Amino acid sequence: MEAISSSSSPPLPLPPPFGSLRLTSQRDILKLGIVCTASFRYSEQFDWERTHHEQFPQSTMVWYRHSMADFICSPRHIVLVAVDSYEPDESSKTKAIIPADNGWKPPEAGSEVVVGIGVWRLETLSRCIGRFQNDDAPYPTLPVYDYRDLDQGRAAKLMAVAMAAEERYIPGLPTMERILVHSAYCNRGHGSTIARWGTALAQADHVSQGVVATKKGAGLFSHVGYNLLTHFEVEGDEACPEGVKFAILKYTPAPPIVPQEEKRWCILM
Repeated sequence: MEAISSSSSPPLPLPPPFGSLRLTSQRDILKLGIVCTASFRYSEQFDWERTHHEQFPQSTMVWYRHSMADFICSPRHIVLVAVDSYEPDESSKTKAIIPADNGWKPPEAGSEVVVGIGVWRLETLSRCIGRFQNDDAPYPTLPVYDYRDLDQGRAAKLMAVAMAAEERYIPGLPTMERILVHSAYCNRGHGSTIARWGTALAQADHVSQGVVATKKGAGLFSHVGYNLLTHFEVEGDEACPEGVKFAILKYTPAPPIVPQEEKRWCILM
């Protein structure tokens, strides 16, 4: 007789509770474009890339709506949103230009609306891929993006430098792709809540998590436990000689507590 031991395969880890956050869906896309525009307007990356936003604000909105739609339909991405009570004058509380005829129908004052966004990209072989989809509504019909607000040369240059830095310092890791809060609803804890959910996910999965952040974002990530790996920059040009500076940070979860392995014995005759 021969005794062979076998261990049960580990179960899928439970995701952290969403708390005040929720999964987004297609029905949020129009408002997500507004939140992205209002928030990103304060980013150095926005100043570098979207040099004609003031002339073509509708183009900016369309781009961010397409971007968020792509994230939502991707099984490899998680998109959570923070909500707050709607303030009818929110568009006056951002440097961005939010066209009044942007397609989103605002609710009554005080109604719950999306004000913050968190996007994570899972690693290629993550067992969580596809577990965070929420297809509860049809995708809105969006205009074709016309690139009129964008300096395409600068955008391509930034993308190439950022991708090379990511591949060098955090290759293969899941990443925090977006964390955005509408400027009208800042300083209410939404950004920290989103970032902390991401670190809780990393802890539950026992997988480190990386992020490429601007100076402002790097401060938030350091606050919730990410460690700085390096700085890098996109070289400037004649119109903007200072270029754009970024940081790469990584969150490393605490080692898991490994229980004593449970064994089942099979007797072979």
